[in-house]
Amino acid sequence: MKGVICFLTTSLFITFLFSGCQKDLGEPIKDLKGKAKAGLIGMPFGGTSCPGNIGIPLFAGQFEPAGMVTYSVQNDMLILCAASTCDLSEQHIFVGLEEDLPTSGNGGLIPGQFANADGGENSAWIFDLSSISTSVGPGEEYCFVIAYHAVGCGETIWGFGFDRSKKGNWSSYTEVCAINIDN
Repeated sequence: MKGVICFLTTSLFITFLFSGCQKDLGEPIKDLKGKAKAGLIGMPFGGTSCPGNIGIPLFAGQFEPAGMVTYSVQNDMLILCAASTCDLSEQHIFVGLEEDLPTSGNGGLIPGQFANADGGENSAWIFDLSSISTSVGPGEEYCFVIAYHAVGCGETIWGFGFDRSKKGNWSSYTEVCAINIDN
């Protein structure tokens, strides 16, 4: 009997201990600092070729050419491919609405809060744009932005576009417009 009581007491203690550790799955994705990530979630994909036909030049340290990000939009899907002239130790990608870009107090972008990041090992990503394209009617134009940031060549690398740095660190993004397909 003493063993049964001990077992029940231990079971109740363990149940009580772990019941406070349950997480609400409806919360936004957060990094270790507790800040929500911004932008659409992309999926890395592999393949032998990248169908991107429009290019965003990459620059290291603002002035040194460092490669190209190519992209294409087909059937409300964005395919984005990065080709750098040097090894990358990290990359951050934001795809979404301009007003959702995470910015600092000086207006510069905060790549650590972009929804997509890795150690530079993925060169191709695919994004579902339907959450943006459905904001307009079939056959109408919708716009979104791409911000690409990486670390490589001993420098910070950004995809060339609209300059976001009023002072301090430099950053940029590119606006892309596409036509909503008729479903």
